[in-house]
Amino acid sequence: MFYCRAFLTPASRGWATHELASRREAAIPLLRAIFAGDARNEHGVPYRNLGMPLGCALVTAGLLGSVAQSLEDFVRSELEGVWAVYAKDALARLGQDGSET
Repeated sequence: MFYCRAFLTPASRGWATHELASRREAAIPLLRAIFAGDARNEHGVPYRNLGMPLGCALVTAGLLGSVAQSLEDFVRSELEGVWAVYAKDALARLGQDGSET
């Protein structure tokens, strides 16, 4: 859960988002766990409930582009939430090749 903890720290969240995206397909299981609420902290609280990890997961999915296509349903489910702007951007990028990372 290294990345989840890094997403909580303002000084490391930008780096962590891009570092996770650089892992391409290997990033998908962690992103899925964040979106699904399966990734939890030491107190059993889902990282998605802590704010920034969910926002960072959406940004990372967008950076991955079409590599993250399998996460589309999770991204769509955030279109009406607090992170809607990030979700809309990620959704638009899921059809791209992600080469901008």
